[in-house]
Amino acid sequence: MNGKGTLTFTDGTEVKQVKAAKYLGAIIIDTARVQADLRARLARARTGMDRLSKIWAHTDINIEWKLRIYQAVFIPTVLYGMESAHFTTADLQQLDSFHFQAMRNIYKIKATYYTEVINPQAHTTKNIDIQRRSNIPPLSQILFSLQFKYLGHLLRGTQDQLEHNVCFTEGLASRASSAFQRRGKPRAHWLEATAERAWLQHSLTPPAHPNPTPFFDPYTYRWLKHVAVHRDVWRQFIVMPPTSSVT
Repeated sequence: MNGKGTLTFTDGTEVKQVKAAKYLGAIIIDTARVQADLRARLARARTGMDRLSKIWAHTDINIEWKLRIYQAVFIPTVLYGMESAHFTTADLQQLDSFHFQAMRNIYKIKATYYTEVINPQAHTTKNIDIQRRSNIPPLSQILFSLQFKYLGHLLRGTQDQLEHNVCFTEGLASRASSAFQRRGKPRAHWLEATAERAWLQHSLTPPAHPNPTPFFDPYTYRWLKHVAVHRDVWRQFIVMPPTSSVT
């Protein structure tokens, strides 16, 4: 940084400041929001699904192979590197909407609008039926699995490790919650949202606390770390079932 407060490289070249940039295929926004990157990823995935329409319609290719292609290509296209991103409820709905549209293309199942409105006499196949048939969880659930795995990695870390230090104080409190709070509605953070989801979704109830249901910072992080240090236990109670098996 020079005397004027401008960031520069070692050769003196000024660092250009922008509000958005693409890095390793991901769109990074100065507000740290994920929506722009998510829209771009879903657009690429939909384009890819359309380009493979002949494969989805090919009767000589069995469903197992079609699902393997979807898992190997399209799930990483949408979710790769997203384990540390904060998703709103609307974002999660977009993920699952794409997933079930893709499953309907693969299984050649019409949307519920067709069977409920256009042709009420036809059998309606709901998304839960498709999930049971494919044995592939919705993308939101796969995302939670990735986030829980990464949360466990962070909790097992120490202050000497950059990732852990960026997220937690020495007392295992969230740095985001202890930082300066802007005016207006508090900004949601990935760490708090993921830890609270892990806490509530899996009903982790520490025996020593009189009211274990609410989320307490840093108490909850300490208890989650107590679970996370035991990798087998963490996998059993936090990580979702594997998504690689198909039927």
